[in-house]
Amino acid sequence: MNEGITPEEWSFPALFVQAGTHDPDIVMSRFDFAYDGTQSLFLSLSGVDVPLLESIDANEARIESEGVDQLSYTAPGSEHTLVRKDEFYDMEVNGALLVDWVADLVDGEPVEDVRCEDCEAP
Repeated sequence: MNEGITPEEWSFPALFVQAGTHDPDIVMSRFDFAYDGTQSLFLSLSGVDVPLLESIDANEARIESEGVDQLSYTAPGSEHTLVRKDEFYDMEVNGALLVDWVADLVDGEPVEDVRCEDCEAP
């Protein structure tokens, strides 16, 4: 499956594509803050001169253009991770509560991508 892929061809989107190609039934999902300071720093350190939200959108488009569905929830803000915070239960973007979106995802219910419309840079 990975034979013949060179190190130059690997990237974070390529990892999703390879996993989705290997197992077409796998469910790919992600949560991001539109202006995650940690992700923005690592983009900068890796020489990528693109705003994070633009990179998030481009990566998802690339993954999905390869035939792998990636479900996404993008919230406004600059935090990094949400797992240990109470906001997981209260966060709502465009009428979709994050906790309900994740529960539906885990239960195999259909979910739509959620993306802040007015993501407002901090």
